[in-house]
Amino acid sequence: MGESVVRFPVKCPMCGHESLVESSLDTILQTLATERPIKLYANCAHHRVVWVASDIERGQIREYAAAVYFSVADQSRRPRRYAHQ
Repeated sequence: MGESVVRFPVKCPMCGHESLVESSLDTILQTLATERPIKLYANCAHHRVVWVASDIERGQIREYAAAVYFSVADQSRRPRRYAHQ
């Protein structure tokens, strides 16, 4: 199984265009735990913008990361079923 990824929407602060960004679950969890800034990137048709996530954006990213974390944890607890040959 590959590395878990968190995907979340970002909105360009210049024009409001939404796009989907992804980061590894481990990176997001470590950044949130150590309270380091989370840099967000908007790569819309007209702007290339980088900014630090606000408290509201950090909270939303935390929620997306929690959903991925619990999904991965739930999958690892499920019994594996193998076909008999």
